[in-house]
Amino acid sequence: MRKILIADDSDNTRIYIRNALVSHGWTVCGEATDGLQAVQLASQLKPDLVILDLTMPVMTGLEAAKEILQATPELPIVLFTLHKAPQVREAAARVGVLKVVSKEDGLAALFAAIEESFLRAAASPLDRVGPLAIPVDRTGKPLVTVAETPAPPGASAGGAETIGPLAVPADQSLNPLAIPPVEAAAPAVASADAPADTAPPETPPTTAPPKPQS
Repeated sequence: MRKILIADDSDNTRIYIRNALVSHGWTVCGEATDGLQAVQLASQLKPDLVILDLTMPVMTGLEAAKEILQATPELPIVLFTLHKAPQVREAAARVGVLKVVSKEDGLAALFAAIEESFLRAAASPLDRVGPLAIPVDRTGKPLVTVAETPAPPGASAGGAETIGPLAVPADQSLNPLAIPPVEAAAPAVASADAPADTAPPETPPTTAPPKPQS
């Protein structure tokens, strides 16, 4: 159940807003009569959204919003005020107020702002891990694997697969881990029957033929 904190110095306005919120199905966890009390109740009650009036005693709505957002930056704040000047909207945006709604526009505009604030909070890009908030890019694409990496221009379809700036052969039959064993040369073993040193057979000297006698 969504919990909402209301801060307005008018008793009648607070009762009017509270009854409307409860009838809409939301829970009013607290009511503040000035800006300082709104800051204190926001710290104590941990609401899901805060509705602040602009002109309040002790601390204005903008001053209270600044203090609240310093402690809980992700907390949605709606400024519900009679002041419609553009300067008010600009000042609220600088502080971090999510929406500024004029009281002259009635409760329908306030309810629309609350619904929008809850939707934004649900789609926040911050995933909390313990006391930390880690930004997560939900629109980011998954990492590209080697098989999905496009081949460089001019490369043949089965020639190479690109891995970063390198190109490796795409021959899947090659196993890079299979290293063929090195065959050692068998040492020569001398036969026991063969002599140690075998000299080639001697060639008999060539004898010149005898000269005929005269």
